[in-house]
Amino acid sequence: MNKREVHVLKSQSGFTLMELMIVAIIMAVVAGLAIPSYLQTVERSRSREAIEQLGTIRQAQGRYFSANSKFTTTWADLDVGDPALAPAQLGKLHFGYALTTGSATDLLVTATRNTEDASAGCSKADWTVTIDEEGTVVNGC
Repeated sequence: MNKREVHVLKSQSGFTLMELMIVAIIMAVVAGLAIPSYLQTVERSRSREAIEQLGTIRQAQGRYFSANSKFTTTWADLDVGDPALAPAQLGKLHFGYALTTGSATDLLVTATRNTEDASAGCSKADWTVTIDEEGTVVNGC
């Protein structure tokens, strides 16, 4: 091996510490921007679970109201069961559901976030989604 070949091998031996630090900083900045967006997307999809379940419960309440001229606060009166009692193969639900108002003219069904789930940007206990007899959905903390 001559001197020229040895010099070429030495100059191609790897990355400098400065180059590695720059790459690490760029990766940290990208992660810092991407993680909050990812968490918001996860929360949005979890709230969709609640909105879909509330819509199903509202429809069942409408059928019950047509037959009885009033809303109910009892799951057994509805033709859909309590979502909390769903089969395990459906996966873990992120919300608990309650028929909080059941009078002749008022309906309010509430979905409250399960305490073991983390929620970005608000207290776990405060995360609720509600739907009324007209189908108005209120979602948030």
